[in-house]
Amino acid sequence: MSPQALSDRHSAILLEVIRLVLSSHQPVSGRTLAKVSDQGLSATSIRNIMEDLVDEGYLLSLGGGKGRVPSQAGLYYYVAALGQEMAREDQRPISRVWPGLEAQAPLGLEGLLDAVGAQLARLTGWAVLAALPPKDTYPFNWLRLSPVEGQRVMMTLETLFGDLWCKVVEVGNPMPLEVLLEVERFLCSQYRGETLEQVRGHIMGGAGRSLLVQAPSMGGAFRLLRHAFAWADRPAMRHWGEANLFGAQALQQPATLLCLHHALQDPMFLPQALAAAKPLPHQGQVAIGTDLACAGLENCAMLSMGFGPGTGWQGLLAVLGPRELDYGQVYQLLSEATRLLGRRMRELLSQNPISTPLLEERS
Repeated sequence: MSPQALSDRHSAILLEVIRLVLSSHQPVSGRTLAKVSDQGLSATSIRNIMEDLVDEGYLLSLGGGKGRVPSQAGLYYYVAALGQEMAREDQRPISRVWPGLEAQAPLGLEGLLDAVGAQLARLTGWAVLAALPPKDTYPFNWLRLSPVEGQRVMMTLETLFGDLWCKVVEVGNPMPLEVLLEVERFLCSQYRGETLEQVRGHIMGGAGRSLLVQAPSMGGAFRLLRHAFAWADRPAMRHWGEANLFGAQALQQPATLLCLHHALQDPMFLPQALAAAKPLPHQGQVAIGTDLACAGLENCAMLSMGFGPGTGWQGLLAVLGPRELDYGQVYQLLSEATRLLGRRMRELLSQNPISTPLLEERS
């Protein structure tokens, strides 16, 4: 729902009601709002406008003079208004809670993501979830092939995001070290910056065939290279701050706790929840209540944003909490976290390759 769908006066009252409910965690009456409102309206006028907002589906009346609370549609309207405000302040600097985090984090994207996710969970007080693209979408930096005891080869691969992956595979016939070195040089000089999927496609198409004539088995050599660019994905979703959810008073219903437990273990929860999410004017998506695609999460909400270096690779970062979470704070911190990750990834992509020194050490 766009913030332009209401008159200025109705929009202002709706936003004031929601801010007061989110800060006090109590329903709001027209009399209460009149005491703090910036609109200069009488309690009667405010009460009439709130009745209109109930009729239009933005507020819910609790009856018996207990006041009003925002509906799911009202919360969407409020978060969309925050998105428009963020868009007007797009050049804001990253706040002081993030500097230094990159230096403290382990090398590589995944190490930085762990540090950012944990920090975001601490700052928001809720759970943070992240989804990464498949590993074959990562850009290739260098590969090292090292023969080990028996008919095995250890493969060490670094992506341009700084992540280092290792595995040992069995080979039918041992490959001479000089052949492995030539293959390393060829791959590092020809394919740096391409995705692992693209490099594997080149190999399947016969790239490097002339380098492998010295291998005991041409077929075995190509199978070895295919293994070098085939990496099993880790679970699609990672999370931090689970204890924040299970300790929240607003989420203590048994059905909610059970659904949260299953959701945080399900690698498909984040993409499925975002399938029904609504886009925000500035960036990101929000899913509230029934749109989270889980029967026990009607009292929850999730804000998410994408992050990446601007090359088509995109991960997702999200904050999951109760419907009454501090949307403004979460939106700001989530925006800063994704900007930090994207900036660091662009820096990693611009760095010089380090494959040559590795190869020279072994020559």
